[in-house]
Amino acid sequence: MNFRASIALTFFVFLLSCRPEDSATGSDAVATRPVAARIAGGGVSPEIWNSTDSVRFKAVTTANDVLLDTGFSLVGKTGVLRLKSVSVRSDLGVTLTARGYQTGFLLWEGTATGAASSGSQILEMRISLADTVANSAPPLGTVNAPVIDSLRTLTGGASGVSNDEPVRVFLSTLTDSASIVYTLDGSSPTNSSQVYRASGLVIDSSCSLRAMAVRRRYTNSALLAQSFVLQAESATVASLSATPWATPDTFDQPVTVKLASQTPDAEIRYTLDGSMPTRSSELYGSAGVLVDSSWTLNAVVYAGKAARSAKVLTKSFVLQARPTSVLSLSATPWATPDTFDQPVTVKLASQTPDAEIRYTLDGSMPTRSSELYVSAGVQVDSSRTLKAVVYAGKAARSANVLVQSFVLQAQPIRFSAQSWFDRFGVVLSCATPGVEIRWTMDGLTPGRNSALYTDSLRFGDIDSVTIRAVGIPVDPRINSFEVGEVRIGVLPPTFVDSRDGQVYRITQIGGEVWMAQNLNYKPWVGGWCYDNDPTQCLLNGRLYTWSGLMAGGAASSTSPSGVRGLCPQGWHIPSLAEWTTMVDRVERDPRVGAGNGGRALKSKLGWNSTGMGGWDYFGFAASPAGSRDSGGVYRNAGYSGSWWSTTGAVYLDMYSGLSGVGRDYDRQSSGFSARCLRD
Repeated sequence: MNFRASIALTFFVFLLSCRPEDSATGSDAVATRPVAARIAGGGVSPEIWNSTDSVRFKAVTTANDVLLDTGFSLVGKTGVLRLKSVSVRSDLGVTLTARGYQTGFLLWEGTATGAASSGSQILEMRISLADTVANSAPPLGTVNAPVIDSLRTLTGGASGVSNDEPVRVFLSTLTDSASIVYTLDGSSPTNSSQVYRASGLVIDSSCSLRAMAVRRRYTNSALLAQSFVLQAESATVASLSATPWATPDTFDQPVTVKLASQTPDAEIRYTLDGSMPTRSSELYGSAGVLVDSSWTLNAVVYAGKAARSAKVLTKSFVLQARPTSVLSLSATPWATPDTFDQPVTVKLASQTPDAEIRYTLDGSMPTRSSELYVSAGVQVDSSRTLKAVVYAGKAARSANVLVQSFVLQAQPIRFSAQSWFDRFGVVLSCATPGVEIRWTMDGLTPGRNSALYTDSLRFGDIDSVTIRAVGIPVDPRINSFEVGEVRIGVLPPTFVDSRDGQVYRITQIGGEVWMAQNLNYKPWVGGWCYDNDPTQCLLNGRLYTWSGLMAGGAASSTSPSGVRGLCPQGWHIPSLAEWTTMVDRVERDPRVGAGNGGRALKSKLGWNSTGMGGWDYFGFAASPAGSRDSGGVYRNAGYSGSWWSTTGAVYLDMYSGLSGVGRDYDRQSSGFSARCLRD
């Protein structure tokens, strides 16, 4: 007969020898295996069965009843046995199999395979027992997560999660009777982790705190996670015993460095060779660190278990003597650079204390073995180059080398005319003491064997003469100055340009008054010094474009031209006709002759050709000023001179190798010299 029915029977099993141990949460504990059991329940005849791994009970059944579901629990206990396996045997021919475990009750399902008869039947349930006890009661709630109440130093001061000394952490949870368990290695805590105490938790090194609150029959709280960084404060420079004289941190004497850190009870470790300090490096003491040569100081701070200071104090010290300087000179230079006409004593000085000054006079670099400077100074009695450096203890040699050149040379000869306009004579003098003045009047260069000047030179009715003279010091260590010369004779008259105050020599040729120098008036545009050298303007005047010289005037072929151009008031630029008239007059002179007008008009000096120098019979002093082409290139200074006329772009020229005067034509943008003719 096949049928299904359901009878709910509850069997209460009391384990005599099972004594579970409660943990911090009451979730798990170790239990001993049972040795006996007592069966009780409605409709069941209890029977004691002594066994270590099974419970046997006897039940009375009636016909048509089949055991399908049953449950069991511990009598008077909050925990139940955790089952490994369950099997049931019945005389009814019913197969029962455990299908699950739910809230402390074992659920069964089965199929009847035989008919049940009335009367007592024996049901036997064999239970294989585990060694642990499980909580069968539902949780009463969730524990509130722990929080950090406060952070304090060990001395009671306020603190934070980043600190340079140990910190005491105070935790709490709002759940009554809950305990707090924690770890410090970043792992999640379990029921067996360290239990927090009310006195607080001391953190003495960097760590990751994980904490949760637990209570029996409650669900564990969420995790509290907090990282703590214990790291010493970096070292700082508290003071220096000396002041740097240059940057960066350059001292000329040993310096004591005082260090400090705000971390209490800290150790400062340092190195002076630029390496990274460790706990075994030199320990800083209150006397400070003596730096007596160029070093790089690195310093870190250690404090207990706290991490080393994050920042490394790095400071470089340069010990270098200050450079020397010239304190005084026993004589005053009469010219630059540093030109003296007598021996000079040089006094040196350095602001570096206890320094040695070493020097040389031959231009070589001084070393520690070079001549030692003494307070009497350095005697310079000939043209020398003085080099000096400073050494001080272990400090590096002064970076800057004092370099000073001394030139010992007599001053030039001064020429003073006694009576210039009546050709009377000249007085020679030299400001350098102990100098012999030697002179010539034959064009030769004077030397030690030339005539010795003793009194003013008188020349009677001589038309003109060139005197050359030089001062030769009696002391052979002093050089002579270059030879000077002066022409003695009638000075030509002069003219002053009121526009710029320039003085021009003038000369008269055939009743016409010409400038005896090239024009040197500076226009707004179109005027240059040869090679852009102002000295050339002083010697040979300016080079002008034709239009620049004409200054807006029209071309002219008449005589006089009537074109003032850039000439001074009362003067004009000569036309080609006026130039031609003047040259013809010069060549009709018996001393000159046809074809020699150029040589008669040239200056005696400055032309670069042997035998073709100027005679300068008429004081015109035509100089080889050269030219500037339309492309801006300067050419032929010393070899040619060219002068504009008002007649188009026609100009007059003279060359060093030729004796005549040429006439030519060029671009008006070229640069040539100019002479002015008085109206």
